[in-house]
Amino acid sequence: MIYPALLEKEFSMQYFLPIPTVLSILLVIVSLSGCAQFLDQPGSADGPHPVDWAVQKDFYTRLMALPGIDTGSVYCDRHMVILFDPDCPACTEQWRILQPYFTRARIHWVPIGMTETSIQRGAALLAAINPSAALFANFDRFDSSGQTGGYPIGDPPQWAVENVRANTQSAVVREYIWGTPTLGIELAPDRYFGFTGVMPADEIGPILNSVRFIRAAPNHGFMAIKHRHH
Repeated sequence: MIYPALLEKEFSMQYFLPIPTVLSILLVIVSLSGCAQFLDQPGSADGPHPVDWAVQKDFYTRLMALPGIDTGSVYCDRHMVILFDPDCPACTEQWRILQPYFTRARIHWVPIGMTETSIQRGAALLAAINPSAALFANFDRFDSSGQTGGYPIGDPPQWAVENVRANTQSAVVREYIWGTPTLGIELAPDRYFGFTGVMPADEIGPILNSVRFIRAAPNHGFMAIKHRHH
């Protein structure tokens, strides 16, 4: 779980301790079943590491700049970015967990597609007359048995299709991201937290309820974003 740490000047975080290979595989299967996987899977960390704030900021700002759908008031003081696939069950679960916080956080939802169907559905969401309502309808009517989003595809315009394809193939996705959902949260100026997986309500709640600093427990099931080439 994530614990609040009321630090005056600095934010501290640890990668989780080494996990047995079988358990690591199970975590990947549980959290990313039916969803995107990019490049290689992250390896277990060999102990505490200092946060590379430049890397975290690079990940957050580049992902935030991709075409997407915004929810929440522009006056919210909490900002998040979420990379998602409209046909991803884990993304749907994250959406459900975030529902109580939609009025407290400004969230930028960046659609990608790991199949042609999900690319087309993501494009339909971008091109909708009310994209945020379309996004909510997609997750609210999600077909768990067929693992398909609930928003009809129709015939989305080419610009929207090209945007979703570009998101999927973007350098920031290839560089940092290995699955969906992937979240980036602005904690404070120049302080960002990024991770892949479904974050439970009891962990994401303190962040969106104005706790300014957090740290990940060593056994936390998600890993902070680390530059893939380091």
